[in-house]
Amino acid sequence: MSDRLVCISKIEISVRVLSGDPTGYRIRVMQEIDAILDLVDKFRPPVEKAAKRTGSQEQAHDPLKIDHSCPRCEKELVRRQGPKGAFIGCSGYPVCNYTEQIDK
Repeated sequence: MSDRLVCISKIEISVRVLSGDPTGYRIRVMQEIDAILDLVDKFRPPVEKAAKRTGSQEQAHDPLKIDHSCPRCEKELVRRQGPKGAFIGCSGYPVCNYTEQIDK
């Protein structure tokens, strides 16, 4: 949930409970909202750090274009990294699933 949405929700709840509160309901609601905002602030730095790390990993796995074309569909071949290692595959994947093994 974005900070803006949390603040808007907090304002809406505040307006709803300001009409009269002999039981302390308003205070409890505001305390709960503050606790939620504190929790969001606590987890923000690790989440942002993980998001940055994930973005850099995605960039590292961008396919490397090779100076050859696919023998099946004639699109560019690219070097990719799979779970079993590097391979050459068609840039037209998943329509064309041509691959070549890279010799070690």
